[in-house]
Amino acid sequence: MAPKGNKKKSAGAGSGNSISTAQIFQEGSKELEELTRKENEKIEALQQLKKQKESTNPATDRDDDPSEYNFPMNVIFYVQDFVNDNMTFIKFVQLMVQAYVVEILWFQREKYDDLVRTLPFIGFNYLGVFLGLFGIYYSQAKQHKKRPDVVAPPVAPSFDLIYAVLFPVYLSIILGIDEFLVVNMALNYFILDKNLHAGFKGLSAITYYWMYASDFSETSVPIFQMVQYVVAFYFIKTVIEYVNERNGKRTLADGEIQLVSLALFNIFGNLLIINTPILPIQIFSKLLVALTFASVFSFPFYYAYNRYNRSLLWAICTSIVFSGVFYYVTDFALNPILDQQPIDWLLAYVQETPQRIYLIKVWASILLVSIPAMLSPLSSVLPLNIKRKTWHFVLFFSILFATGFDATSITNDPEFHLLALLGSSCVLIGVEIIRASEFTGLGNIINSLMLPFQDAKDLQGPLNLSYIFLLLGVAIPFGITYWKTGTVEPSSFIGFISLGICDSVASIVGQLCGTVKWKGSDKSIQGTLAFTSTGLLVFKLLDDFYFINKVTNWENVLITFLVGGVFEGVCELNDNLLLPIFMSIVLHLMNIGF
Repeated sequence: MAPKGNKKKSAGAGSGNSISTAQIFQEGSKELEELTRKENEKIEALQQLKKQKESTNPATDRDDDPSEYNFPMNVIFYVQDFVNDNMTFIKFVQLMVQAYVVEILWFQREKYDDLVRTLPFIGFNYLGVFLGLFGIYYSQAKQHKKRPDVVAPPVAPSFDLIYAVLFPVYLSIILGIDEFLVVNMALNYFILDKNLHAGFKGLSAITYYWMYASDFSETSVPIFQMVQYVVAFYFIKTVIEYVNERNGKRTLADGEIQLVSLALFNIFGNLLIINTPILPIQIFSKLLVALTFASVFSFPFYYAYNRYNRSLLWAICTSIVFSGVFYYVTDFALNPILDQQPIDWLLAYVQETPQRIYLIKVWASILLVSIPAMLSPLSSVLPLNIKRKTWHFVLFFSILFATGFDATSITNDPEFHLLALLGSSCVLIGVEIIRASEFTGLGNIINSLMLPFQDAKDLQGPLNLSYIFLLLGVAIPFGITYWKTGTVEPSSFIGFISLGICDSVASIVGQLCGTVKWKGSDKSIQGTLAFTSTGLLVFKLLDDFYFINKVTNWENVLITFLVGGVFEGVCELNDNLLLPIFMSIVLHLMNIGF
C-alpha cells in the first residue's frame, strides 16, 4: 500500500507542476499579446499621421518618383534627380566660372561685333542641344526603370562637353568670324549620345544650318557644301575616337575629342584661314593636312608591317610611302602660298635677318643642353612633377629671354616666333605618331625616353599629348592676339606666363604644402593662390621691365588670373591646352567689354 500511496503522491505532485507551467505560458502569452496590441496601435497612429500629412501636403511623403507627377512637375523632378546624381562641387565651380564669362558677354553685348544679332540663334542652338541631351537621358532612365534587367542605367553626358560648345562661340566673338560660328554651332549636335544614329545628328546639324544660314548670306556656304562639312566632321571625329582608345583606355575626354575634332575640321576646311593672311597659321594648317594624308596612305603598309612580324621590308615601305606623301602634299599645298619649294623658302626665310639665325642657334643650344641633362641618370632623383615642370620653365625662358631682357626681338618679329612654335608642334606630332604606333625600334626608343616624364593622364590611354599641348597652349594665345591686332600685346604672353610659370609654381606649391584640397579634386587651394599671385607678380614685372606695349587695364588682368587660378584648380581636363586658351579668351573679352 505504501508504494501505491507514494505513486499517487508523486502523480499529484507531477500534476501540480504541469498546472504551474501552463499558467506561466498563459501569463507570458497575455504579456506578448499586450505588447503586440500596443505596437499595432503605434503603427496605426503613425499611418493616421501620415495620412493627415498627405491630406495637407500630398507631395511630402509620397514615393519620390517623378513619373507619378504630371507635366511640368515630372520634368522638374527629373532634372532635380539628374543634378543630384551627377553634380559635384568642382563641376558647380566650373559652371560658375563659365556663368561669369557669359554674364560679361550679356551685359556688355553691345560692345561685341554682331553679338546682339547672333544671340537668338546661339540660344536656340544651346536649347536644342540641351533638350537633346536631357531627352536622351530621360528616355534611358524610363526604359531602365521598366526593364532594369535588360536596359542599362542611363549615363550622364560628359560634363567637359560644356567647353566644346562654349569655346567656339568665345573665339568667334573675339575674332569676328561668322563662318567659324554658324558652321561650328551646327556641329554641336554631334555631342549627343554616342548610341544615337549619326544620321540623326547630321540631319539635325544640316537642318539648324539651313534655318539660320540666310542670316549670314554674305558668308554662308551652300547647303550641299554644308552636307560635305558634316560628313567630313563625322569622319574626323570617328578617326580621333578610334585612335584615342586602346584596350578600353582613353587619352582624351569627350569634350577634348569634340574640341580637337572641331579644330582639325576648321583647319582642313579652311574656315580658320579664310579671313586671315597670317602666314604661320596657313603653313601650320597645310602641314597638318600633309601629316594626315601621309598617315592615311601609309596605314595599309603599317598594317602589313604589324601583321607580318614587323618585317624590315614592310618597315621600309611604310617609311617611303609616309615620307613621299608628306613631301608631295606639303609641296602641293604650300607652293601656291610661298611661290617656291617649301624647303628653299624656309632656308631663305630664316636667313633674312641675323636675329633669326641667332635665335635658331640659341634655341638649338638650349635643347642640346637641356635634353641630355633631363635624360641623364642624375635626373632620376628628381620627383616626377619637377621633371615635368622643368620643360615649362625651359620654354618660358628660351622664347622670352633668348636675347636677354629685350622684348624687341619677339615684338618686331612675331611672325617668326609664331611659326617656330607651330612648326615645332608639327614636329612633335610626327614624333608622337612614331611613338604611339611603336614603329620600328625608333618608336620603342622614343617611348622609353619619354616614359620617365609621363604622369597618370599620359598613361591612361595610347596617346601622350601633354608636350604637344604645351607648345600649342603657348602658341594659340600668341596667335589669337597677332590675328586680332597684328602686333604683340600683353595678352600675347598669357600662354607663356600661365604655363611657363603659374601652372608650374601652383603644381609645386600644391605638392609641397597643399593641405586644403578643392572638394572632389586632388588640387589644392594653396596651389590656386600660388597660381594667381605668381601670375600677377610676373605680369607686373614683365610690364615694368619687358613689355613694349604696356598694360592699360589692370583690373582685367586681375580678373583673368583670378578666374584662371580657379579654372586650373577645378578643371579635370588637360590644362596645358585649355587653361591658356581660356585665360586668353577671358582677357580679350574683358579688354573689349571694359
